[in-house]
Amino acid sequence: MTQPHQIINRRTFLAGALAIGASTFLGQARAWADEDIDYNALKKQEEEEIARKEAAEEAKRLADEEAARLEEEEKRRLEEERERLQREEEERAAKEAEEAAEEAIQEARNISEQIVALQDELDVAASNYYKALDEHDECVNSIEEAQTAIAHADEDIAEQQAILAERARTMYRDGQSSTWDLVLGATTFEEFALNWSLLSVLNEEDSKRIAQTKDLKAQVEALESQLQADELRAAAYMAEADAIRESTQSSIQELELLLADMDVEVEQLVEEAQSKRAKVNYESSRKMYSYTARSTRSIPSHGTVVDYALSRIGCPYVWGAEGPDEFDCSGLVRWAYLQIGMSLPHQTEALYHAAAARLEVSEARPGDVLWIGYGDGYNGHVGIAITNGGTRYVHAPTFGAYVRDTDPLSWAGFTHCLRFK
Repeated sequence: MTQPHQIINRRTFLAGALAIGASTFLGQARAWADEDIDYNALKKQEEEEIARKEAAEEAKRLADEEAARLEEEEKRRLEEERERLQREEEERAAKEAEEAAEEAIQEARNISEQIVALQDELDVAASNYYKALDEHDECVNSIEEAQTAIAHADEDIAEQQAILAERARTMYRDGQSSTWDLVLGATTFEEFALNWSLLSVLNEEDSKRIAQTKDLKAQVEALESQLQADELRAAAYMAEADAIRESTQSSIQELELLLADMDVEVEQLVEEAQSKRAKVNYESSRKMYSYTARSTRSIPSHGTVVDYALSRIGCPYVWGAEGPDEFDCSGLVRWAYLQIGMSLPHQTEALYHAAAARLEVSEARPGDVLWIGYGDGYNGHVGIAITNGGTRYVHAPTFGAYVRDTDPLSWAGFTHCLRFK
């Protein structure tokens, strides 16, 4: 490479060459020109080398950037895929949890339906029991009336017998020891006719009284026989009711315990389903299975039928009970109406026939009795309407339950509104 001190201005050199005319200078000039050409070539090579390096570095930088971009995109794709799979897994888990909760809810509903079905059987037994008692009371009243009539007839017969006995004593004292003596002992025709007429009347009255007494006694015997049959039937009804109660009460208790366990399980499953659903930002639409908690209220000093019935919310269902702390369905109705001075029968069919008006359920007013009957009408269920149309009501639903307002386990399907005045 030409050193800086060797570079000579060409014009100065040419001028010197012309002036001196020496060939030495020409040779030196050629050498310097060759050195200058080599320097430019080297510089160009150096610049090209630098350019190649810069291009290589730029290409490497671009390649690195592209690789980084691709790597970032791959990471993002993998992350998105992972999130997608996670969302799908969470969605699947949420659906499975919801399905499990729904299955548990349905199972609980099935148990509730079994309890209601068993309650139907108990209501049948209760209705038969009250029906038998009513028939028994009617027979007892009929027999008491017949016995009273017989007692009066016996008194009349005794009185007549006393009269006849006195007449017999008189006849004996007067020497008339027989009916013929009484007739033939007459001294005049008028006395004869009177005595004959008297005997005829007395004999006819005696015959009638004796016949009436026999008829009354026969009626009493027939009624007593009927009473025995009714008592046997009532005993059979009550035995049937007791058998049904014994056979179903344990089943109901088992179902109630199972239902309580199901209630806890349902709440846990629903909570789990809601938690899993929250992870995918979707609010669960499943319904929680709940029961109305037992509560107690004081009896109002003054109030309507509805007020009195609502005051018994929380009291346990007991078959045949009429309060004040235990009730069956018709017992609650009877007790609530007694508080306002009205005495209603304790039996669903009797309530139906005792009503002043039987209306559509849609016409119900607060305090009206909502009614449904099955088969012969002796078996059914009743409640007391709280709102117009009977959309809300209070009732004593079933064994193991408590008096309550309308809720998911409440009886449905009332067919009539009974109004009492």
